[in-house]
Amino acid sequence: MDLILDILIPKKDINKLNLEEILVEWGGETFSQDPKKYKFQSSVYFQEYDNWNYYKKIVGKNLEQYDFTAFTLQGESLTDLEFAVNNHEQNQKANNELIVLFYELYKELDTFCIILLLDEEQIDVKYDLADVDQAINVFLESLSWGSPKGIVISKGL
Repeated sequence: MDLILDILIPKKDINKLNLEEILVEWGGETFSQDPKKYKFQSSVYFQEYDNWNYYKKIVGKNLEQYDFTAFTLQGESLTDLEFAVNNHEQNQKANNELIVLFYELYKELDTFCIILLLDEEQIDVKYDLADVDQAINVFLESLSWGSPKGIVISKGL
């Protein structure tokens, strides 16, 4: 499956998460990358994305550009979770850093949005969920190869 995971976080709340900006060094000085890149724990990587018209169409809510920062997942962490779900591996939640991030989002933030796009644009169901375990279960079910879904999970929107 072709999956894309984006997370929208209020700019004022980014420091509440354990996201570490990945900086580059050149000539003895340290700089942000353009676009900025971030890491969560050891294997979850994100890149900032700023096409707000795109997100307004998907989420269908009043998202204002100055309120949120969008992060697009990079690397293999979503693919690894997808394979774990579909191979019915035990402890798929307990040992996955992406799931740990979901727990942190729910614990630390009042408002955010998780967008899982199927085939680059398809959204099948939108959820507004205040319970982290329910959100994770919905997310994991959407990764099923038997019935994959593009989903939006929001909290506080």
